[in-house]
Amino acid sequence: ALLDAALHALAAGGLVSLADGPRLPFAWSGVAVQAAGAAMVRVKLSRTGTDAVALTVADADGGPVASVESLTLRAVSAEQLRGAGDPDQLFAVEWTPLVLPSTADASTIESVADIDALRESAAEVDVVVVPCPVGTSDDTATRVREVV
Repeated sequence: ALLDAALHALAAGGLVSLADGPRLPFAWSGVAVQAAGAAMVRVKLSRTGTDAVALTVADADGGPVASVESLTLRAVSAEQLRGAGDPDQLFAVEWTPLVLPSTADASTIESVADIDALRESAAEVDVVVVPCPVGTSDDTATRVREVV
C-alpha cells in the first residue's frame, strides 16, 4: 500500500506521461529493504529512463527504509483494462449433488444431557450431540468463564 501510494506521485509530479494511457508497474529490480516498522516515510522518485524510475524510501529521521534501483512502467490502454476479464468471473455457483444415504447406511446419533453423561455412555455411535452449557450469571463475560 505504501509503494502504491508513493507511485501515485509519478503522474501527479509529471515524471511519466499519461499520453498513451495509464502506466502500471511492470518490472521491479534492485529492491532492498533496510528497515521495518516506520510509522511515517518519505519517498524520493527519480526518472532513470523513459519508462523507468528509481525509488528511495526514508523514515521521518532520514534513515533508509527501502530502495528500488529500477521500476519499469508499461502503458495500458483503457481497452486492455476493460478487457482484463469478465468482472463476475470470480463469482460462480457450482452445485454439488447430495446423495442421501439409504436407511441401511444411516448414521446412528445419540443425544446426551451433558459431558458427564457422555463419559458414562458406552454406546458406539457415529454422532454424539451434547448441548452447550449456558452459565448462570447475567454478565456475558462471567457466563463464558463459568462454562469454560
